[in-house]
Amino acid sequence: MPISTLDWCIVLVSRTLLVALILGLLRGRRYRYCYTILIYIVTQLATNVLATHFFPFFLTWIGWTIKEIFYAFLRLIIFTEMSILVFRALPRARIRAYAALLATSISIALALIWLGPTKTDYDLGRELTIRIAYITALGLISMAAFISWYRLPLHRIHKSILHGMVWLLLLHIASFFLRDHGFNSGSFFNSFQIIIYIAWIRAAWAPEPALSLEERKVIRYLQPWRSA
Repeated sequence: MPISTLDWCIVLVSRTLLVALILGLLRGRRYRYCYTILIYIVTQLATNVLATHFFPFFLTWIGWTIKEIFYAFLRLIIFTEMSILVFRALPRARIRAYAALLATSISIALALIWLGPTKTDYDLGRELTIRIAYITALGLISMAAFISWYRLPLHRIHKSILHGMVWLLLLHIASFFLRDHGFNSGSFFNSFQIIIYIAWIRAAWAPEPALSLEERKVIRYLQPWRSA
């Protein structure tokens, strides 16, 4: 998996944005809205640097697949933490969110176990990561549906994470189909990933919105962890 000049430029821009995002989450202790998103971003930055400068194994298809599976489990942890924070005051919604999380976890485990025959490392990576992306995206969409159904107030950081993760997974799937038809899927995926990083940075650096007294009371009841 050689890296072109365009890909190098995209990598450098992505690293800069990841650093800006980390600083935005650390500023004002925004990371407490979702601790695991900070871990996810730091891990992405670290593996990006290690893969391109120290461990080229991650640039092979089998190494890339291992990295993506690890990212998938980090996304599940993000899913779990956001479910706990957003649904903590609503037992019925919390149970449904946990059921969706359990179904997602079991489906990913089955996708990893029941793998058909693959001819190359690329086939292995394609099959595993597409399956995991589909399943995780459906889990996150289910969470968004629960939030909409119960009309829960969602902090802009959570909203940005939720939407961004879904788009990342869908773009990840689309990049494989583009590659199968001869397009440069790496540049496609990484370019759109930059847009998602920018959206996350805006949410991390944006000031807290002004809320009315009634809105503050509702948020204190539903999400006491959130400063309002």
